[in-house]
Amino acid sequence: MKWFEGTIAEAVKVSKERNAIFTVFIEGKDQFSTKLSGFIEDRRISGKLEDASFVVIKVEGGSESYMQFASIYQIVPVPSLFFIGQSGSPLEIATGVIESVEELEKKVLSALNANGSSLTVQPTTVPETTITPSTSSVQESEVVCNDGVCQLKPKIISNEEEQSHPSTPPPTPVALQPPQLETAIPEVQSNQGTTQEQLKKRLEEIKVQKENENREQEKEREIQRRKDGKELQTFQEKQKEDEYRELKESIKREKKLEQEARQKILDQIANDRKERARKLDTQAPSTSTSTTNIQSTPKPTAIPSDSSKLQFRVPNGETHAHTFVNSTLFSEIRNYVQSTVLQGSGISNFSLVMTYPRKEFTVEDDTKTLLDLGLCPSGVILVIVKSGSAAKVIARTGGIANIFNTLFWGLLSPVFAVFGYFRRAVFGGGNSGGARAADTGAQKRANEEQISANDL
Repeated sequence: MKWFEGTIAEAVKVSKERNAIFTVFIEGKDQFSTKLSGFIEDRRISGKLEDASFVVIKVEGGSESYMQFASIYQIVPVPSLFFIGQSGSPLEIATGVIESVEELEKKVLSALNANGSSLTVQPTTVPETTITPSTSSVQESEVVCNDGVCQLKPKIISNEEEQSHPSTPPPTPVALQPPQLETAIPEVQSNQGTTQEQLKKRLEEIKVQKENENREQEKEREIQRRKDGKELQTFQEKQKEDEYRELKESIKREKKLEQEARQKILDQIANDRKERARKLDTQAPSTSTSTTNIQSTPKPTAIPSDSSKLQFRVPNGETHAHTFVNSTLFSEIRNYVQSTVLQGSGISNFSLVMTYPRKEFTVEDDTKTLLDLGLCPSGVILVIVKSGSAAKVIARTGGIANIFNTLFWGLLSPVFAVFGYFRRAVFGGGNSGGARAADTGAQKRANEEQISANDL
């Protein structure tokens, strides 16, 4: 299909010059637009629209040209095909409810008949009979385009006003076109001696006949307009039904996906519980409380997971948590504890112990992964400082500040002892103070020994 390349204003100008039908195709992006566009591309339709009797332009729905066109013709459905005559009124309108090429072809031929044009038969050259128009005013409509903006305006031609201005040229004689010429010319030629009154009477009869034909055409256009309105209403209702049905299907799909996701989560929870119960059944709890007699437990079944979250507990009561990949070697765990968990504490000699089942990790475990050691998907590891290190003493005594506090009071203890001796010598008193000091020192040493035993 060869479309007119230019603006709407240019297409209107060309259609006026050629006395052609101005045809506008409003194209959308839905299935109805695709169907109507396919009908137009058919050779039975495109062959007619490419004729000189038509000036066909394509306008995309929602564009600026579409908004300009819709401002002239209020109701412009998408898709649609407008056939506009020289008066600016639509001769025919084809919408997306067209079901076949034959139906669209009927509308094209109907527009041709309404415009008085023909595709195959060219008008025969007939001598024109010039008749002086009457003094009445004729009002028509036409599409007027100024600076690329087109509007539908009334066209008024007043012969009385033209006669009142001598400077204006005389009115152009009106040429009767077929079929009026077929009836008027023979009578004029055969009755050349007819009086002026008889000629006026004949003109009145032709005028009445033309008015009757115009009324019939207007009636047919009104019937067609109502039909097109009904088709448009049916089309809009069908669109609403399709949208409602699609919305219901979308809600149904979303509910189904939500139920499947919920069921998947419930199944995963049930599988995790079964796996956890089976893991607890396969692990033999240790009966010994000493770290030196820790017994090895059966290798637990690995829980399918990509990562493991480990929690480290240090001697001062603080905890650190970090997530590792389940394929991480245990040697990397030791390095992480040394560089991150015990950073700044000065502790270098330590051991790592799993809480449950209780197990102390040895050098042999450094080549194993977290999945092999049963530390997936989570686990708790105690950081125990080995005896004999200065760091252990610092951690056990509560830090460097506590050590300085103990040294300070140790240096002042002899001074307080001498002061107490002189006070008892002067004011009297027994050895209750010394006994209390001895008891306090013994209790302190017992507490330290208990702390050491707990660390071991």
